[in-house]
Amino acid sequence: MEKLEIKGKISCYELEKKLKASSFKFLDITKLEDINTCLLLIILKELKNKKLTLNNLIATNKQLELIHLLERYLEYPKETKTNSKKLISLNLKHLFYKILAPVEYLGYFLVEAFKNIRQMEISALLKDLQVSGAGTLLLLGALSFLLGIVMAYQSAFLLRTFGANIFIVELIGIPTFRELAPIITGILLAGRVASGYSANIGLRKVSEELDALEVMGLSWVSLLVLPRVLSLIISAPILMLFSSFFMILGGALISEIYLNIPVLDFFSRLPEAVSSNHVIAGIIKMPFFGLYTALVGCYFGYISEKNPQSLANSVMKSVVYCIAGVIVMDAIFSIIFTKVGL
Repeated sequence: MEKLEIKGKISCYELEKKLKASSFKFLDITKLEDINTCLLLIILKELKNKKLTLNNLIATNKQLELIHLLERYLEYPKETKTNSKKLISLNLKHLFYKILAPVEYLGYFLVEAFKNIRQMEISALLKDLQVSGAGTLLLLGALSFLLGIVMAYQSAFLLRTFGANIFIVELIGIPTFRELAPIITGILLAGRVASGYSANIGLRKVSEELDALEVMGLSWVSLLVLPRVLSLIISAPILMLFSSFFMILGGALISEIYLNIPVLDFFSRLPEAVSSNHVIAGIIKMPFFGLYTALVGCYFGYISEKNPQSLANSVMKSVVYCIAGVIVMDAIFSIIFTKVGL
């Protein structure tokens, strides 16, 4: 089509649809009624899309004046090629900042904690011990007991086949103290405690309570973070031993049912089958798990922005990073303990 004529009254939607569907070299709008800015913008846009100019537009003098006036305020951004080197540089800077941000937070925590340690309230520490420690016992005990039952149940049939029933004590005791109890305790702390810390600190930041504490000359690190860190460092080893007891109890019950090993005989042989090194190896890990969990939980609450979606994302990230960190730390400790003969 050489020439397309637009006449009468037409809506912006109809005009755009008609211009896109038509192929033309010249556009005649002299008979177009009730012309407005929306119609002119669509006409200019479609002329540009079809690589046509105003020389291909047939219009009245009044229409051309409006078009020229409108063009003065239009800026068509030029397409810029992406600079790959600049993009890589920006990504590296962003990655470098993400790596250094937790280090900066750790340094800030250490300085503030030792500088304003007297501001920490013992009542806050005791309350956190009750929440993170005593409040976790019921769930931890139930999970550990069930895990001990499952582990012993899966092992009992194989041991009975080879007539090695008595070795169920070693099979349950050693992994429990060295790996299973620390891991399940660390994961439970990550899911229950770290998420709570993130939500608590994040909510205080959203409500500007942290800013208010700083204005009053108080350290929010000493008041809010330090008690939580100390409470997990103290309670984590105790929780691990609690988990170990119920895990072994579950294994002992299955041993009596399927392997005819009385529960009392199971526990009487436990000190002989499981050396103190295995118990010590599990206990050593737990303060580090507690320290890491508390710091990560408080960190993600602190960096959350002042909106609900950011707070929800921070809680989710704290749980994920805590669980992943606990597993990585456990692997590192296993390598170290093997090297030192523990």
